Amino acid sequence: MIDQNLRLASLVENSETEVTALLRLGTENRSSIAGKIVWRTPKGPKACQIVAWCARPPDEAGAALIIIRCDSDDEVVNRLRELNEQLNILKSELIARRQVERGLVGALKARDDFVGIAAHELRNPLNVFHLTLQLLYRMPQKSGNDIRGILDKLRAQLNRINSLVDHLLDVTCIRAGKLELDLEKFDLSELIREIVRRFAELHPDIPLVVRVNGAAAGNWDRFRIDQAVSNLISNAIKYGLRKPITVAVSVDDKKACVAVQDQGIGIAPDDSERIFERFERAVSQSHTEGLGLGLWIAKRVVEAHGGLIIAEGQAGRGAVFTIQLPLSKEQHA
Repeated sequence: MIDQNLRLASLVENSETEVTALLRLGTENRSSIAGKIVWRTPKGPKACQIVAWCARPPDEAGAALIIIRCDSDDEVVNRLRELNEQLNILKSELIARRQVERGLVGALKARDDFVGIAAHELRNPLNVFHLTLQLLYRMPQKSGNDIRGILDKLRAQLNRINSLVDHLLDVTCIRAGKLELDLEKFDLSELIREIVRRFAELHPDIPLVVRVNGAAAGNWDRFRIDQAVSNLISNAIKYGLRKPITVAVSVDDKKACVAVQDQGIGIAPDDSERIFERFERAVSQSHTEGLGLGLWIAKRVVEAHGGLIIAEGQAGRGAVFTIQLPLSKEQHA
């Protein structure tokens, strides 16, 4: 029977007295009630630990709601339940550990790949630089024009090394959340014309077309926007199969857009997001140069301005990269 101390409740089959007493006590108490119920079964008595509490007190509109939770009093069953709970905990910890391990393996692989790529990309211009200097020292009788040509090659390789180093520094800066913008008002159309002229001088064999529809003035970081657009044009030159490249500028009431379109290898549907990740390329390393950081940096620069960068295209049919920049300074926050 259930006594006032609630130490034991003995329930006999087809008897409602004990259950009634338990329910009555449940409605009269504001805290949970602990006890024990013993059931008669064909295999003998079966004890259950119970906890009962009143979820809704009785009122004039309806009866009380009593919730009873039963746990087996069988020591073996309880032990098995504890072991099962421990196994579930260990299983969850194992899954979490494997996820961490996979992340670490991926990070180590990315690091090793990056070190290999960086060493390869830095070694090539340094080798050219070294060999060209040797050539310059061995031929002191060369004319001024010949020497100027050699010095131009050295300058080009030195600029390439500086660009690689700048990209590495930008990655560190962006990852640390220290990409600061020096905003000023300028005409984006004029900046695009300047950038295209610069690339046209470096690549006179590749047709570069500029399409500008009026001025596009806004508050941006001139250096960083130059960097982002230059990275897109460099990417178009790298994968454009030396076919014409078009750079178009347009503007509406809220944003300015810069679209860089090439007629090269294009973008596979599954790669439109992947190519914006660090150290990623449209094709394998053996087919192209670079650290695979240009698009990643461009995306972070545009996003720091509150803008958006979109890649569109089809494999074998060229690609279009579009930068959308808000015109108002408030949208940079």
